[in-house]
Amino acid sequence: MALALSDGQTFSHTAARKNDRNILVQLKRPHALRDLFQELWREKETIETVVAHHLRRSEPSACIVQGVETWWRGQFNICILIHVHDSDGRAFKKKIFRCPVPHRVGEQNYPGTVDEKLRAEIATYAWIESNCCDIPIPCLHGFGLSSSLQFTHRAQGVGFVQDPSHCGFNRPYLLLDNVGSDKSKMLSATLKEYRKTDQNRMQNLCRGISRIMLSLASKAQPHIGSLRFNDDASITLATRPLFCAVSILESEGAPRVLNRTYATSRSFVDDMLDFREAAFRAQPNAVHDEDDCLLQMFHFTLLRYLKGSLVDCNSEGPFVLQLTDVNSSNFFVDDEWNVVGLIDLEFVCALPPSMIDMPYWLSMDYIDDVSDHIEAFSRSQKAFTEILREEEQTFTHERGVRLASSMQEAWTSDSYWFYHCLTSINAIPYCVEEHLYKKLRFSPSLEEERVVAKTMSKFWPPDSKAIVEQKLRDRAAYDNEMARHFGFVQQDDGESIMAPLSAASVTGNETL
Repeated sequence: MALALSDGQTFSHTAARKNDRNILVQLKRPHALRDLFQELWREKETIETVVAHHLRRSEPSACIVQGVETWWRGQFNICILIHVHDSDGRAFKKKIFRCPVPHRVGEQNYPGTVDEKLRAEIATYAWIESNCCDIPIPCLHGFGLSSSLQFTHRAQGVGFVQDPSHCGFNRPYLLLDNVGSDKSKMLSATLKEYRKTDQNRMQNLCRGISRIMLSLASKAQPHIGSLRFNDDASITLATRPLFCAVSILESEGAPRVLNRTYATSRSFVDDMLDFREAAFRAQPNAVHDEDDCLLQMFHFTLLRYLKGSLVDCNSEGPFVLQLTDVNSSNFFVDDEWNVVGLIDLEFVCALPPSMIDMPYWLSMDYIDDVSDHIEAFSRSQKAFTEILREEEQTFTHERGVRLASSMQEAWTSDSYWFYHCLTSINAIPYCVEEHLYKKLRFSPSLEEERVVAKTMSKFWPPDSKAIVEQKLRDRAAYDNEMARHFGFVQQDDGESIMAPLSAASVTGNETL
């Protein structure tokens, strides 16, 4: 038997149990995404009215919501395709009406999260428009917040003005230009084809990404955090730093630890470590067995120990805006891989310059593939850093920030891997075992690692024995609940037998 998750994936019982993510969270809301699609389709006429309002079209009939089969979804949003016809109805332009998927960012656990994330992205669009006109972003025509506040882009100049439509659409949304065209495509469409074989295209791409990085970082920021669009249309650096991994883990039940901006690297790193440890405690399937639990606790202990040697904890800035979660589908390129568009500005943060890095997908598909191709990855890292250094000669940075030097230092010192432990979903075991062990000249056998983990895990936390016992109880309860969802009953000996369940329990309707 296979069950559907809220993102449309299907899992067998065996695959779900082996997955390191909290699959139960999604099994308990299998129809959430489908229901949101249906609700938005039922509101299509209202959406057309909202679009017409922002675009100053007198007739909503000129703005046509296209069929659901043309919509697409990302990790956190549903994108609705709109055709906006000219006055004679013959030609049209494409617009994107983008709505957040609330449960994917943790709105059910922390009300207000959707607006927090949306305000940060809106502020980033506005900030780039005012300060980085060389970054090719789509026009943000208008948007709405959960509070029913609506804003439209100024007809002249930059910025937004309050502009209520009074049409009864109360969901948060963005109305954006469609970036794709006959002359540009998502980079992901051709990345694998040319990444290893076309040096000229790769150089163009690396230069384009470097220029975006440099432009974003050209103005020093006073502290660590994300931008915020306020009700009076002002923009302030007033939101906690928003990361993709933090949003996902909070949506799966992790406690909210990051609640503020940070004046120093030390306070930020300390809270990020606190968050990762709190997420570990909260995740019911975080461990497979006692040895795995002890090993992960050892990893956390090691990260605390290495913090002082890998992070400039006394740094009070300057900090710079960075793209923390871009993938190859966020970039639009021409045939020669010149960057002509950048979309999805959801996780832009002001961070220490040492956290800026080359997108790993410029070299390979997954970051945990690096260990098998470390020399190739190192060459890519070096080549990208040199291109960044060349482009940096033409940029002026406030307070003397040098991105290429910061990136090179992070790579050679291994703080690159330390920061990935903080900001990735599940890369801590890989980064620690494959890279950070070397900082201690530690190359253990599996048995040696087990013995060291058993000893060192006692330093995290003081009640380490109780934590291990609790995590094993959590795992047993998780497996039993998982079995129930898949129509199994867990027996005392650990085996499973089939048991009849109602249709409601199989689909998870009783837990929605």
